[in-house]
Amino acid sequence: MRYLSAGLAEMGQRTLGKVLAVVFSVLCISAAFGGANMFQANQSYGAVSTVLPGLPSWVYGLVLVVLVGLVIIGGIQRIGMVAGTLVPLMCLVYVLASLFILLANITEIPGAIATIISGAFAPKAIEGGVIGVIIQGFQWSAISNEAGLGSVANSHSASRTVLPFSDGFVELF
Repeated sequence: MRYLSAGLAEMGQRTLGKVLAVVFSVLCISAAFGGANMFQANQSYGAVSTVLPGLPSWVYGLVLVVLVGLVIIGGIQRIGMVAGTLVPLMCLVYVLASLFILLANITEIPGAIATIISGAFAPKAIEGGVIGVIIQGFQWSAISNEAGLGSVANSHSASRTVLPFSDGFVELF
């Protein structure tokens, strides 16, 4: 948005730049509501509702709106701060939960390894694996990234780098 308005202003098209920045902002917000957030909120509610079966979906949605609003209203700095706190915490919880599950079922591990080895190269396993990879690939390519939403420009517009290729490296990660 900043690049549209500032870049076109440098070329003598200040009004066009502002109009395009506003249009892009509105379209980005619309895409975020329909393309990413609704799917993610629905998926997370599905997981939470198995643990808390009586929780109404609208209450869960309201809690998400408030929490996300508190983060977003703080701007890019708060988003970075929250992500910098949550991501390591999520990794730690994932590793600890995995270790707990493995240790709680330690007697089942040799049998699980034997089942994996005996069934891994069976024709049905190969067929199922190929079909599963195709289905999961389509699902994740459509949902898990923001390709086509146009929201990546937001992170780039907040960048204050003089080396454009460094932004590219950040986005690759």
